[in-house]
Amino acid sequence: MAEVANNTSLFAADTICTDLRAKTKDEAIKEMVDLLYDAGVVTDKAVFTQVIYDREALSSTGMGMGFAIPHGRSEVVTGPRVAVGFSRDGLDFAAPDGTLANLVFMIAISPAENNLHLKILAALSRKLMHQDFRDSLLACSTREEVLEKLSVITA
Repeated sequence: MAEVANNTSLFAADTICTDLRAKTKDEAIKEMVDLLYDAGVVTDKAVFTQVIYDREALSSTGMGMGFAIPHGRSEVVTGPRVAVGFSRDGLDFAAPDGTLANLVFMIAISPAENNLHLKILAALSRKLMHQDFRDSLLACSTREEVLEKLSVITA
């Protein structure tokens, strides 16, 4: 099983957007896939976008409490990465509690990573369940601040 020793490869400044332009879930997915593609993490936007939508069709990745974690495993992913997006107005990811997602974390991994996406999901969820952690993330204005806050998350 592939392990990530620390989060340096999970989070990077080039896949963080502190002000998503998206007004809808679909726009957010496109914008975040673009971030991953532009950073060289995803080699085919159409394929990875379809993987994300296939996962969304199983059940919503809107977790509630103001965050969503869309995720996908695909051969077009060059290495594990979590893209991070902030939406000041919130996006409807059909969360069970009805809240809009102000924080969106898109996990991209390759099938060779086995269950790494489950470890990342668990690590993110453990931290994001705490209102103070979510608030501290949303208070960040730069990618570097976001990276510093996320440094506590490892899979």
